[in-house]
Amino acid sequence: NVKTVLGTSAFEVTENHPVFTVHKINSRKFSDPVWKNISDITSNDYLLLNKNPSGIFPANGIKTINICDLLGEDYDKYKENGQYVCRQGFGGRCGKICVPYEIEVDDEFLFVLGRYVAEGHIDKKSSQMGFAANCTEKDEQNRIEKFFAKFGVHSYRPEKGHDCKLVFSSKIWQAILVKLCNNGAENKNLPSINKNYFIWSKDPMCKILSSYIKGDGHITKKHVVSVICATTSVVLAYQISDVLSEMGFIALPTKRKIPKKHKNPKAD
Repeated sequence: NVKTVLGTSAFEVTENHPVFTVHKINSRKFSDPVWKNISDITSNDYLLLNKNPSGIFPANGIKTINICDLLGEDYDKYKENGQYVCRQGFGGRCGKICVPYEIEVDDEFLFVLGRYVAEGHIDKKSSQMGFAANCTEKDEQNRIEKFFAKFGVHSYRPEKGHDCKLVFSSKIWQAILVKLCNNGAENKNLPSINKNYFIWSKDPMCKILSSYIKGDGHITKKHVVSVICATTSVVLAYQISDVLSEMGFIALPTKRKIPKKHKNPKAD
């Protein structure tokens, strides 16, 4: 039996049966793929196995999200004439926030979902939500602001050095994002309904991942093009690996322990 973090693969072979592997050198580096006898593999070796596409992505993913089904009865008190209506109070603004019962799944919504998974956070006590960013990412910030402005949700941008964030106040949008993606860096997941993240067809999922990687990943081009994503959510790491495998990419999730005392006290 070959045991893996995602389960157990059972098969019988002779001791000198060759398998294609990469060896984990450290938490961020792997060796080039090599053939090894199965008797020589160790717990630091990853097997590279052929995988036939399963066709798990639906041909026609969801086009709209029914907010009533998503939020349930707890938010019925905000319903008014086919939409959820509440008010935003911070910053001297008292305008109405109006969210329709159904939201179109367009490129801007997918972009916001990806960025929330990467950089978003929720403060339930104040009904606020925020998106962390670098001050150079003006286009990304403007894009997020423009999306929420359609619903009457306005923001402000506190800045500190090179870092800034977008801060919004909306009970309804806060609930929508938590229902779809969960909350807290260690608990985030790919946007899901009933824990199913394959509700999206392949193209929308690519757009979610692209937005996520821009917020919480980077690309290396030393020998081959590689994309590296860092997250404290174990569930999210394996979900991304699962999705990329279905797309035909080699995805190698690896976990490292965080030192008790980090040189940067704000580091995750």
